[in-house]
Amino acid sequence: MARTHNYCDIDTDVRVLISLVTDWVVDDDVGQYFIDRADNYIDSRLAIRYSVPFKQTTAPPILTDISANLAAYGIIKRLKIETNENEQDYARTFYNDGMRMLKELREGTTDILDTSGNIIYPLSQTGIISSTSMYQPIFNEGDPVNWGISSDKIRDENYRYS
Repeated sequence: MARTHNYCDIDTDVRVLISLVTDWVVDDDVGQYFIDRADNYIDSRLAIRYSVPFKQTTAPPILTDISANLAAYGIIKRLKIETNENEQDYARTFYNDGMRMLKELREGTTDILDTSGNIIYPLSQTGIISSTSMYQPIFNEGDPVNWGISSDKIRDENYRYS
């Protein structure tokens, strides 16, 4: 499935970074390919904490930076056959910065802010889900004199093994 929008733009983000390293011209299709790869990677890493992909109108600005860094790194690393040491250093810096920011977001050590500066909260699909949530408690609940086993639980257990 093709992406409906990207977190960064080839002209205003990726080409700006690449121009810091080299005067090499990046074709639009090539740039778009690496942006799509970067955005797909970002979504796969953040899916554990956030509902992704973020909508174009609400995409956090930090994702623009991460996407541009990873796309620029991909372009320089894979398409630039001859690189000098400075170009390799810049490319590695783009990669390291993007991966560091992505790791901080995924681990929750950094918050994601929307375009208005408000925190985007992670998904609340964490915690333990109990399969016995509809049963009355058996042990360690209330007065020991009143402990008991739910008759529904006994019936359900009997059906399970019949």
